[in-house]
Amino acid sequence: MYSATSGHPAAPTDGLSIVEQLRERYERLAQDPDPATRRIAVQQFARLANTQPAAAAHPDDPGPRGDLAALIIRTVGKLDLRPNGTEVGPCPFHASHSGRCLVLFPGGTRWWCSSCKRGGTALTWLRLAEGLSSQEAARQLGLLRGIRPARRRLPLRVSVEVSA
Repeated sequence: MYSATSGHPAAPTDGLSIVEQLRERYERLAQDPDPATRRIAVQQFARLANTQPAAAAHPDDPGPRGDLAALIIRTVGKLDLRPNGTEVGPCPFHASHSGRCLVLFPGGTRWWCSSCKRGGTALTWLRLAEGLSSQEAARQLGLLRGIRPARRRLPLRVSVEVSA
């Protein structure tokens, strides 16, 4: 069930998927006498419960491909799908002659421009395309994902009066 060398799940056996194998493993580890092992097993089991299979992506729908595809399409317009699964379009960071130097890799998590040699993730795209700081780009990306920013707490000011 598990590889003897790495401790990771081996190929599916007995008709169980890797996720099912992991669930069984973490259920067993949750009964371990060691409290640290139990805590980790419960955390990992909760993570497995939140995993969902990836949705199939349609070339004209930026949603399932992720934040980066939506950001690029919002900036440069429609991307062309190549037979190898990459998507290409014009790069907004320089004057593009071909209009196909910007590449969005399959999975929609990384981009690269073959002309200006820039690339990165959705965070990098936001920083460059909108001129944001890393902190502001991370906040914007969080808002796109539906994550509300934590309320900033002001430092407590204490005034001390000295009586004479």
